[in-house]
Amino acid sequence: SAARLGALAATLGLTLIVALGLAGLAPARRAQRLERALLADGWLYPACLALAALLAGALLLLGVTLGVHSGPLAGPAAGLRRILPLPALAGLLCAQTLLGLGLAYRAHLNARGLRASLPQVYRRLFVGLLPLWAALLFLLLSAAVFWVFSPAQHGRVPGHDSGIFLYFGERINAGALPYRDLWDHKPPLIFYIDALGLRLGQGVWGVWALEWLSLALAAAAAYRLLHGVVRPWAQLVGVAALVMGFARVFEGGNLTEEFALPLQFASLLLMLRLARGRGRWPAALGWGVLLGTSLMLKQTTLGVWLAMLLVYAYLRGRAREPFPWAEALAAAGGLGLVAAGWVAYLASRHILWDFWDVAYRYNFLYSDISPQDRLRALGVVFEYLRDFSGIFWFGMAVFVVALARLALTRRRPPVLLLVALLDVPIEIGLIGLSGENYFHYFLTLLPAMVILGAYGADGLAAWLAQRGHPVAGAAGAGGAAALILAAGFGFLWQIQHSPPEVFIPQVVDYVREHTQEGDTLVMWGSQTTINYLSGRQAPTRFVHQKPLFRAGYASDALSAEMLADLQRRPPALIIQTFLGSTPFVSPDSQGGCSLPAGSYSPHTVALFEYICDHYRFTDTLGKDQWQVFTRRL
Repeated sequence: SAARLGALAATLGLTLIVALGLAGLAPARRAQRLERALLADGWLYPACLALAALLAGALLLLGVTLGVHSGPLAGPAAGLRRILPLPALAGLLCAQTLLGLGLAYRAHLNARGLRASLPQVYRRLFVGLLPLWAALLFLLLSAAVFWVFSPAQHGRVPGHDSGIFLYFGERINAGALPYRDLWDHKPPLIFYIDALGLRLGQGVWGVWALEWLSLALAAAAAYRLLHGVVRPWAQLVGVAALVMGFARVFEGGNLTEEFALPLQFASLLLMLRLARGRGRWPAALGWGVLLGTSLMLKQTTLGVWLAMLLVYAYLRGRAREPFPWAEALAAAGGLGLVAAGWVAYLASRHILWDFWDVAYRYNFLYSDISPQDRLRALGVVFEYLRDFSGIFWFGMAVFVVALARLALTRRRPPVLLLVALLDVPIEIGLIGLSGENYFHYFLTLLPAMVILGAYGADGLAAWLAQRGHPVAGAAGAGGAAALILAAGFGFLWQIQHSPPEVFIPQVVDYVREHTQEGDTLVMWGSQTTINYLSGRQAPTRFVHQKPLFRAGYASDALSAEMLADLQRRPPALIIQTFLGSTPFVSPDSQGGCSLPAGSYSPHTVALFEYICDHYRFTDTLGKDQWQVFTRRL
């Protein structure tokens, strides 16, 4: 198919570019030999012609992809749109390398000799402009990951959490407030990020762009964090591990943990400055601001900050330095600034208590599980780790080796490695805190995995260099990065060519056909995505009904509020999605319904009776057999 041919051409181009890049980083003697072959023996022209042909091919692919929407090429163009970032990346690198070779050849002609050597020009062009090339690379790698889940892909629908956040963002843009008008137990920042994205992009494209920017910033911060700490190829391993590890666990995106990633890496950068004694109180102030911002995304993202705090305290204690009052007050001040800003905003909207009740009190109860359940949750965490790609396995292997080396040698590891070693058990504990484990919870492990992966690749390169194989070490680290990227793109290829979602679009079409604009819809369970995609609002703030049945939080007053909402704005449809934690009525053979088994408060019983009296079972939807209840006329 056109998509496969385009992918093959782009892969060949990238292979040639990587070969030329390795030549530019080779030892001087070998580089000079290659240079003579290119410049004196006539190999430069075929190389430039091959690169020019690849560049022309990439531009042609991009032109067909972006410009053709009808006619005989419409089918191939649609296929090429699925791999758009790949030819874009190949074309950019082809142009970059052509420019480098052209400048080198011009310098060779002007010098009439080999004084302006190809390695020198190569390093001047690529190393001197490395921030620019790195920024472009991070943007394109992030785009390659997110393109698979972009709105351009047919059959892609928002995930469970993403659907809630998009619906909340849409309603906030219409004047609603979280917690008062919309119930979900996440802190508020993610709702306002989606509101901003929907406003900027006039739809989900804006949210997609913010996600893309977030991952690119995280990759740039990770690259900067590892700069000067490990070898350049190990830096690339770290960034590749971040981007492709992200692709493996982000479950469609638009999640709290992904927007916390750039904050985590930026905090690690500031912590490194603190550990080196540079800009202490400003760095601590920024560190506190980033922590406060992350807590407004999700409370369990604080694991890496806890690890950094412990490491910094250990370093100051070991150096027998006095307590760092200035840094502590600055960090507390940064955290306090963010908290005070949110408190002031929420209080001005009269939802401060609602915020505490939903985002904190409910979450305390949500995480209150028995010791047996907590141990079982930790076991599930390790089962999930077993199913992950080699990125997490490699990181965990480095974790074990580093711990063993620390125990045997008693030598203090580098600061970043020490943070990662502490962060891994902290994150695993936080992931299993609620007993509910999902793949995207593991996004908080990525900073530790990036550091461990980079140090592992760097250690391998150093070990080979000590044995007289420096080129093999660099090639090994570069090969590891290439393998990580190849495995990640392979996973994305599988996602790209997996069957499109059918059931959710069917339900959305059904809702639109059987309701009118302005009608309301109750999705009983936790499927707010249907409300967002169908354009049908929920008549109540309880867009999912978990709080009505959560032990310790549920109350007769909440059920009474839900009942009053349904009476005030009766929904045209109620769709039962069979979520175990939200019991619902069952239809009977006489056209009525029966209440769920169990003991319920008076207003909860009244809510079920109201539904039975005013709604009748009319249809069953799709493979999941969701039940549709229509309002009686």
